[in-house]
Amino acid sequence: MSKFEGKRVLLVGPASVGDMAWFVALALERAGARVTVFDDRAMLRVGIRGRGGALLDLVQRQRHLTGRLNHVRKAILDRSRLVDFVITIKGENFSPDLAAAIAKERPVVNWYVDYPIFDQVFESAAEYTLFCVKDAWSADRLLAMGLANVAHLRLGSDPTVLGGTDRLQLTTDLVFVGTMYPYREHWLVRASAQGCSLQVWGARRRIARSANCDYHTGPMVGRDQGRALRSATASLNLHHPMDLVGGNMRTFDIPAAGALQITEELPETTNAFERGFEILTFKTATEFDDIVREVRSSPERFTTIAAAGHRRLLAEHTYDHRIDELFGLLAQ
Repeated sequence: MSKFEGKRVLLVGPASVGDMAWFVALALERAGARVTVFDDRAMLRVGIRGRGGALLDLVQRQRHLTGRLNHVRKAILDRSRLVDFVITIKGENFSPDLAAAIAKERPVVNWYVDYPIFDQVFESAAEYTLFCVKDAWSADRLLAMGLANVAHLRLGSDPTVLGGTDRLQLTTDLVFVGTMYPYREHWLVRASAQGCSLQVWGARRRIARSANCDYHTGPMVGRDQGRALRSATASLNLHHPMDLVGGNMRTFDIPAAGALQITEELPETTNAFERGFEILTFKTATEFDDIVREVRSSPERFTTIAAAGHRRLLAEHTYDHRIDELFGLLAQ
């Protein structure tokens, strides 16, 4: 029997299809938990598209300007009284008082998935029963500061959603699935200079004209995300240059889909997958160019690496594994 069998769990966080809370809810349900999902970010949205709507959404989070955030926090507290556990993904709308109030009655966990930790999240960290971060470096730093409730809990993925053998009809050398930022565009331009054909699936279209890129605006989520990741010889996972640790969701989603991953050599990534055998990593632009050229010229050589990464994911890095690890941390 699963350790969460029959437990009532309130899961708080962005929960659209493909969001981490959506995946975690599926894993909890497979573990036998009775899950209630509360999308606090959706409750704060004003429903207006464009930059004006985004600005109003930010204003809604400022409690000195609007009372809507306080209503969201009250809704979380009210719902917490009906469950055995509360788990929030990021906890971006939790105050210290809210976390402390819930923790008095039942375990409340913040599974924080970003790097670095934002100020508004840090101020509440000590009030949670458990504050989980995705990388060991942040966990060590916070423990050294005296936060005894901190633990390292990696992200994961769901091969039951992303896995398969079907792919999009369009096949290219490289694919990137996610939001486009200038630092990601930088690597796509370099790959294009090597003669690579590129697909991009995501928001914020801004690819330089020098990149030979087939761009598809809009999110690619759920099973479609898996199909997109498998539609090229390799899938790129590109971190912010100030991200010193790695281990983002894409680190696990790409092998969950059975695709070949090319990414920066960062500690959380190479601790989860063996470089050269389960993933391909680079430290410099020259190494990136070399990998891209080799993948483009001999794609068949790398199918074994993609398969090995997929096997490692199935053995160690699903959200089902993480739910078991989380329950173990709570039991300590």
